[in-house]
Amino acid sequence: MSAFIAALLVAAALPDYHPVGRVSGTIRLSGNDQMALLLQRWERGFRRFHPEVRFESWLKGTASGIYGLEMRTADLALMGRAMNPFEYYGTYERSWVFPVQVEVATGSFATPDKSPAYAVFVHRDNPVRKLTLQQLDGIFGAQRGGGWNGLSWDQSAARGPEQNIRTWGQLGATGAWADKTVHVYGPPLEGAGAISYFQSRVMHGADLWNEDLREYADPARMIADLSNDPYGIAYSSLDSAAAGVKALPLAEAAAGPYVRLTRETVADRSYPLSPPVYAVFNIDNEKSELAGVDPKLREFLRYVLSKQGQAEVAREGNYLPLTPAAAAEQMKKLDSTATPPELRVIQQASAIKVRMSIDEDPIVVRLAENLGYFEQEGIELERVGVEKITGEDYLIQEPLAKGQIDAAYCWFNHAIYGARHGFPVQAVMLFNEAPGMKVLVADRMKGRIASAADFAGRKVAAGAGYGMKSVLTRYLARKAGGGAYATVMMEKAGRQEAVVKGLKEGAVDVMTFQEPITSALLATGLATTLYDLNSGESTARALGARFPAQALLMSPEAIAKHPEVAQRLVNALVRAMRFVNSHSAEEIAARLPADYFAGKDRPAEVELIRALLPTYARGDYSISPEEARLAVEVNLSAAFDESDEGRWRGSGDASRVRPAELYTNRFVTQAMNAIALSRGK
Repeated sequence: MSAFIAALLVAAALPDYHPVGRVSGTIRLSGNDQMALLLQRWERGFRRFHPEVRFESWLKGTASGIYGLEMRTADLALMGRAMNPFEYYGTYERSWVFPVQVEVATGSFATPDKSPAYAVFVHRDNPVRKLTLQQLDGIFGAQRGGGWNGLSWDQSAARGPEQNIRTWGQLGATGAWADKTVHVYGPPLEGAGAISYFQSRVMHGADLWNEDLREYADPARMIADLSNDPYGIAYSSLDSAAAGVKALPLAEAAAGPYVRLTRETVADRSYPLSPPVYAVFNIDNEKSELAGVDPKLREFLRYVLSKQGQAEVAREGNYLPLTPAAAAEQMKKLDSTATPPELRVIQQASAIKVRMSIDEDPIVVRLAENLGYFEQEGIELERVGVEKITGEDYLIQEPLAKGQIDAAYCWFNHAIYGARHGFPVQAVMLFNEAPGMKVLVADRMKGRIASAADFAGRKVAAGAGYGMKSVLTRYLARKAGGGAYATVMMEKAGRQEAVVKGLKEGAVDVMTFQEPITSALLATGLATTLYDLNSGESTARALGARFPAQALLMSPEAIAKHPEVAQRLVNALVRAMRFVNSHSAEEIAARLPADYFAGKDRPAEVELIRALLPTYARGDYSISPEEARLAVEVNLSAAFDESDEGRWRGSGDASRVRPAELYTNRFVTQAMNAIALSRGK
């Protein structure tokens, strides 16, 4: 029996299409250009039943499909893969309703670029004859706290390192093969926030891979290398097969059955790695209200899922028809009386209460509240003062590690101190890429102090010895090769007046302050700027890299257990940061709640916002390895004072501090991907 006849027989088992009613109008489509011929067949077939329907297509690739839905330039997006979690959020941001994803065909048997099934290849001499998906997970995956199941983070997908498979003996190979390391080959990894079909089926939606995975952009090159590596394993489409390798039968579980990759086993979906292709549509209207399924879309998709529609899939020759069971399951999503599963996710999810410690009163948090970003992410923010838990406002690490608070808006250096004391915390987002300070030199000393190397023996006012003004001033002096200097303390009350008095009387030579004091001192003409640490660019010139200052900290355990909380927090705060980055001080002040200015001089506060705008991070709000290393170097080399806070910061085990473990950019990357997709950037 020919492959075409076999595919037609699959389609023939489906119910006939019977129109529910007459529909008219234009259906606009965007997305996967590889489905263009199939779409043309569907259009012709559907118009036999509904001649008053017209079609407009803009097929530029799968990613463009979601963009069309986001911008309301398309009614239906054709997708060669499932939606990534972040791709749901563009529609959700405008209406709190997620788009609906419907399988419309099975991917191809082995046609490149047409969602082919995945074969798992090993060297032809390899004694292993079959594998389960769990074994593939052990080979390609790694320890994880869970995985993405569509939009939901599934903690039941968590597994430990004991399930890693790193030798062929763990797969039943004996003799000389038993202790040989499994060499893992694969295509390039998806970008952050993207989950491939292989990850979904094999790794339960996780994004943590075997640390030794070798990535190949060229499948032919990958299989050629595998054919020369007896201990290798790779996954790719069957069209990559070559002499020297063999494709293994796969099973869902150890009990079997173990199924070979053939056109028939992909068509009936008995082969475990047979991806579908999709159509996606919105269920909100132009007013961003829940509206249900558009009648003409419902009729078109009912046709696509019918005997006639799936027969066109068979005739196209590459994609394969849905099985009757799969088509029936997808048809349920078109029932206007049923709540789509994507919407049920939101309806069932109550607001998440997030307990956050907040340093001072940052405008970013206030904007996220006042502009509705927290509410739109389903977050109910509860401010918690850690001093009520620990007795001191600087001891935030233990409450984070013990789950007494969920997050902290504070300086990144707290992650360093936490690591030293065995309370690991991570930054999931950066707010300020500069410490917001300036190192000033008394005007009378300009000719004698040209750099921090000249601080030796001078009178320096840089605040308390446990604070970052002091730490950074001493770091600049050490970096420049300068010697010790005399510390001058200014009265806390009337500090600005005391500094001005000290400048006039020659009691201070160098001073490090933040706004608004720096601007006031410079306005007197008694001091000039030596080092500007008030913007990312100027800080990088002074220190060698931007300096991670204020950040959002969470415990790694909380992140692993509840990544959806971290993602929603970051989503809201990224939007607030983008507002800060794109508005003036006056515009920002206008969107802050009235109580923010209670008891304050509003014009002075607006000027303070203006002065601090350069400190805010731009771009994607991530932390780079260079920035993390700089922060660690600055803090671990610091000589803190003998205050309780100074002793805390300077004690503990410095060997526990590993810069790469102090932050994760996973959530800001996903948030920025969603925004870029929704804005077409």
